[in-house]
Amino acid sequence: MVPRISLLCFLVVFELCSLGATMSTNSYTLQELLSATPDSVIELGQKPKGDPRSYQYSKLGNGLQVVNIWDPNSTQAAMSVSVSVGSFSDPTGVDGLAHLTEHAMFLGSGKYADRTGFDEFLAQNGGSSNAYTAEEKTVYYASLDKTAFAECMERFGDVFANPLFNDTWVWGEVSAVDSEHSKNKKTTGWRVHGLLMSLADPASPVHRFHTGNSQTLKKETKEQLTKHITDFFDTNYCPVRMRLVTFGPLNLSAQLKQAEKTFGSIPTKGRSGQCADQPPAYGSPIAWPPSSLRQFVRAQGLSTTPQLHALFPMQNLQPWTRNHPVLYLRNLLGDGARRSLLSTLRDELGLVTSIGADAEDTSAGTVVQISMTLLPEGAKQPATVLDAMFMYLDKARASLQASKEVLLRSWSNASRLVYDWSDLEAPEDTVSGIAEQMLRLNASDLLAADSLLLEPSVDKANYVLDKVRPENMIVLLLDAAGESQWNNGTNSSRENVRSLAHYGMEFTTLSFDSAYPNWWQWLQSSPHANATTATDIAKLPASLSTRLQQIEPGMERSEMSLRLPSEIEDLPQITSLNQTATAAAGSDEIGKLWGQTPTIIASSSGDGGADALSPLVELWHREGWMLPQPRVVAATALRRPGGGDPESGTPRDEIALAVGLRILDEQLSLRLPELRSVDTSWQIDADRDSFRLTLRGFDPTASSSFNRLLAELHNGLDPEVEHRQGERRLQRVVGDLRRQIEDKTQAVLEVAVAQRDILLQPGAHSKDEFLAAFDAGGALTFDQVAKAVNDSKQGNLSAVSLVMGSYSKQDSRQLGAQILGQLGVGSDRIQLFPTNSSERIKRVLKPARSVELRAKNPRADNTSVMLTTLLAGVNDVEQRVLLGMISSVLHQIAFAELRTRLQLGYTVGASVSAISNVLTVSCFVQTEVVSPDIAEAHCEKVLSVLVPDALEDLSDDQFQSMKEAFLNDLLQRPWSIKQEMDRFWSLTLLGDCLELHSEMLEFAKTLKSKAELIEAWRRVVVQPEARQKVVVKLFGSGLEPADQLSPEKAGELLQNVLWGYSATSSAHVDDIIRRTVSERRNTTMLQGLASSQMRAKLRSAPGAGYFSQETHCKRKAPVVRKKESRDDLFVVLEMDDHQAIVRKAAGSLHQADVHEHVRKAHPAHVTPLFMRTLFLWGKILALIVTVVVVLICCGLRHSDGAAGSLLDNRLIVKSRRFG
Repeated sequence: MVPRISLLCFLVVFELCSLGATMSTNSYTLQELLSATPDSVIELGQKPKGDPRSYQYSKLGNGLQVVNIWDPNSTQAAMSVSVSVGSFSDPTGVDGLAHLTEHAMFLGSGKYADRTGFDEFLAQNGGSSNAYTAEEKTVYYASLDKTAFAECMERFGDVFANPLFNDTWVWGEVSAVDSEHSKNKKTTGWRVHGLLMSLADPASPVHRFHTGNSQTLKKETKEQLTKHITDFFDTNYCPVRMRLVTFGPLNLSAQLKQAEKTFGSIPTKGRSGQCADQPPAYGSPIAWPPSSLRQFVRAQGLSTTPQLHALFPMQNLQPWTRNHPVLYLRNLLGDGARRSLLSTLRDELGLVTSIGADAEDTSAGTVVQISMTLLPEGAKQPATVLDAMFMYLDKARASLQASKEVLLRSWSNASRLVYDWSDLEAPEDTVSGIAEQMLRLNASDLLAADSLLLEPSVDKANYVLDKVRPENMIVLLLDAAGESQWNNGTNSSRENVRSLAHYGMEFTTLSFDSAYPNWWQWLQSSPHANATTATDIAKLPASLSTRLQQIEPGMERSEMSLRLPSEIEDLPQITSLNQTATAAAGSDEIGKLWGQTPTIIASSSGDGGADALSPLVELWHREGWMLPQPRVVAATALRRPGGGDPESGTPRDEIALAVGLRILDEQLSLRLPELRSVDTSWQIDADRDSFRLTLRGFDPTASSSFNRLLAELHNGLDPEVEHRQGERRLQRVVGDLRRQIEDKTQAVLEVAVAQRDILLQPGAHSKDEFLAAFDAGGALTFDQVAKAVNDSKQGNLSAVSLVMGSYSKQDSRQLGAQILGQLGVGSDRIQLFPTNSSERIKRVLKPARSVELRAKNPRADNTSVMLTTLLAGVNDVEQRVLLGMISSVLHQIAFAELRTRLQLGYTVGASVSAISNVLTVSCFVQTEVVSPDIAEAHCEKVLSVLVPDALEDLSDDQFQSMKEAFLNDLLQRPWSIKQEMDRFWSLTLLGDCLELHSEMLEFAKTLKSKAELIEAWRRVVVQPEARQKVVVKLFGSGLEPADQLSPEKAGELLQNVLWGYSATSSAHVDDIIRRTVSERRNTTMLQGLASSQMRAKLRSAPGAGYFSQETHCKRKAPVVRKKESRDDLFVVLEMDDHQAIVRKAAGSLHQADVHEHVRKAHPAHVTPLFMRTLFLWGKILALIVTVVVVLICCGLRHSDGAAGSLLDNRLIVKSRRFG
């Protein structure tokens, strides 16, 4: 695939994981790491101007090429290994073996034989890993806390030196590959790719099925399959075929030494000595011989939107990476200005909604693919669409050499601007991206060639244009779902219909001449082609002139104008770091890393000038970024005062607003195409409660760009009466939105999440409710959608803005006033209210009881999904920290149990998250193996048994590693200005929350042991009383949602799942089963897909309501409370849910000690030594009392409860008071 310019940092993550695998067992000192580096270390100096990282390239003695990346500001480390082998190298008859090898690599290694050991290690150190297999490469990568880098290198290196390939585990992993393919084959992109590649020569590996499934991988015994994998690994995995990237705060010399120690001992020819020095090449046989071209294929689609794909094979363009010849074609087709190909096909001809081009490079050749999403009329007239495309490309071919040179040079300059001031990528993206690049680029080009147009070449761009002709083309028309062509029994030519192996996708090959009868007219450039003039109607292809008459019957037109893109002018000139602004550091630890928090600019300038602001406006400002960036970002929100009915909006209102916003965005793109060329962007969102606008641009041109955009926004929607453009756009956008809602290709898990959110979020509506609203009240008019947009930004509103970047306070004041003024603030259209009158938190329904929704999978296939979500109450600092620390362990345990051990499906997991301000713990299974009811029992085991057991089993060192990883994650500097803006803008909107992360940091520092994690999890998940949860179960074909589980059956299912499991905390297993039965008896059952009516039913139930809209962005201050009884005196330290009741007895715990505990906000548990001391004194006092009773025979009563008993999270030490 020809990488897009945005892929620069994506490739680095992979090679870093390889470096980290073998260090910890060898115990190297820092001095050893800093000494003895390999020869030929090359500094990679060509990098973005704003990139503070350092890069070096070297080659180890065994031939392994290594890139080390030093980021002194990172608290994370990462590593990646890429291997020059992929699915093209699958042995004959074992399709998918390369993919299965990728899956099997981390199922234990020679030194670390545990099947899930690597994942467990990463989870305990705040890390994660992933991998992917492509046609001729496989990439593995991992990231984790910097403190565990050495051990990760040790483990990662051992994977590539000596993977275990256990027969049974490899055989079981086939199920994961099969489930992954089952997911993919229901996705339009995968189906299109699979069908197009199947049209290649069967003798070429391009033709083959690359993903693999049970059919292709389980043809033989598990021993034979493992032998295939072992042979594949021994033949292809060796240092000369691998690349390694490491990343972290450890300096470059130390990283290189670590790489040498952990990977340098792998033999050059691999562990067996059989590894080939060079990867195989697949240029012969030719993948796309002439006999495979000029095909017109029509296929069955899944989506409601038809598509048209045109494939153009050509020579391998990989050696031309510095020229990016496909970039010229991509930018031609991607232009969105008036009279561009896109606007002509969309707005004038009404045939398409989008068009784009991409390319994929392999040794078998380059394939350029032009893809279009079609309107219904476009699916009926594919030849007209192709004629318009080839007419446009004819104009491009006819343009002057000098014009193309000017255009390419301007694109080259634009790519340099974006490259120099690009954001940093996260560590895992950085290492995986560079690792992949190392397989195809020279070392000197690693950091630049994918992102820059280094050597613009008109000749090479012309080569691509000349190959994009109909005689070199394969066409795929993908019908919309439900097209009658594919209904069984209705097609008179069923004998010509074939089914794509492994996908079940029906298709037929049509006669190219009949499907596209005028293709021959584009064999040579048309004599009428001219790059700068319009085309006379009489000289248009018949298909286009006929279509124009259909669109505008009776309207006289003399020409149709198609225009090529213009040179990008007025690019910002930013040549040095002196033109950027760095934010001042804050006063605390977080502030030193993220900069000062934004501050409020004085609410009014006082002079009544253009930048005067109402005292009710909240305008925030922060100058500079933590990375050198010459950009400005301004975000504004207009919000309604709170207190209204959250259910007052209607589906039709939402549709009108959504249509209006889409039309507005199209209008801005058509009228201001040059703004996007200089990397100025905008985002407009609105709902019935708010209107939100975000502007981004480079400092030197931001002011003028923002002025133009705001002026267009102020003018509102233009009905464009000429040629009925506005009316046609309205009809098209409404139709697009309707088809989008009708579409059923969404992943089933995403559907389940949407169902849950409809039940919990006031104002949400179902797809059926939206579809009914399209028909209610007649067709939408332009006036109605324009009014919906205008209404969203007028009336009673509060106003808050944040300007960040290289603007001074005065510049920010002027920009803020300008934005607010253009939006109507200060006019009679807006009545300003204080910002604290608005709802800062979206409401969430609090059902009276647990809820279970049971419905058929709307895709009507055999996939089922189960999503269970525990509603743990309003989030606070303490819960964010405690459950945040647990979340990585939770995900790893869920993955290991539900996928690795049970193989329930490819998409499984568990997470800690939030819906608005409500903390949630979720577990999910998307499966074709078990019913949703059984999946729920397995998730219950994960949440209530496996996670508590794992927490109980944590060693002190493991707890400290988790804590340190969490602290370091909080202390990580931002990678991008988007991170900075998103954080401060979201916290600004919440109100008094700018110090949230500092509060979390300080609380996290106080944690002493795993006991606090165990207790936090117990309160949310394992508590014996019934929990508040929402379960969504979508049933695949063959399963009936109406077959509800009885409470007893649910308990029996869970008992069966837990049978044979020896739980560390086995004492509570029976309680879990009893709770499950009790929860089932008290659950509200809902049948069918969610709707607002179901939510109304839940809301009307006695005891139902809404969760509090509090934010809890600060730790709750400990409160000292005294409790006195006749015999006892307590001092209670309340720390949110962490409470310690500490004895106050004469001389045993002074008030100063109590205040010290309060000052430190110490969690619930007293240190072990302190506890033992209290217990000892308690026993001594009890003994004394007993002796006194016996000797004096005085009837003093003994207090209930033993000293030091643990009750309701309180350590109670009772003291007797003697008179």
